[in-house]
Amino acid sequence: MTPPLWFDDLQVGMAFRTPGATLTDDAIIRFAMEWDYQTFHADAHAARQSLFGGLVASGLHTLVMSFRLYNEASIVRGTALAGTGIENLRWLRPARPGDTLSVEVTITGLRPSSRPDRGHVRQRFETRDQNGELLLRFEVTSIVARDPCGSPVVGSADQAPS
Repeated sequence: MTPPLWFDDLQVGMAFRTPGATLTDDAIIRFAMEWDYQTFHADAHAARQSLFGGLVASGLHTLVMSFRLYNEASIVRGTALAGTGIENLRWLRPARPGDTLSVEVTITGLRPSSRPDRGHVRQRFETRDQNGELLLRFEVTSIVARDPCGSPVVGSADQAPS
């Protein structure tokens, strides 16, 4: 696991790829039953009659999985202080049982805060399946702590997941 990066370690254009996680029928149905009940998410038989032709994950499930994969990759885990918003959220294709999702996160903007201990980081998330098909795209702005020692991680771009 890569140590988390501080605001000062990040550069526009840096990209990180998360490990993958595979969706199961059971996980899709459990999420739908609790958070987004629609028959094409919760009932495999009814889903075959839907415009999707089979069970698909809720877009919200795909979004939450994207954040979990990103957080598990430890890119800014422990240095991220808060999120300030999600923009340009687009579900492009549904995720299905058996799909293995991974996320590529690219730093698209950096802005130091008026507070010297933090900065604002803009990131583009692209969630893909095992075939490289783009399922979900969105942008997040986060507040990330600055290194209290004031020195960037040496070679941080090389150490970060790619």
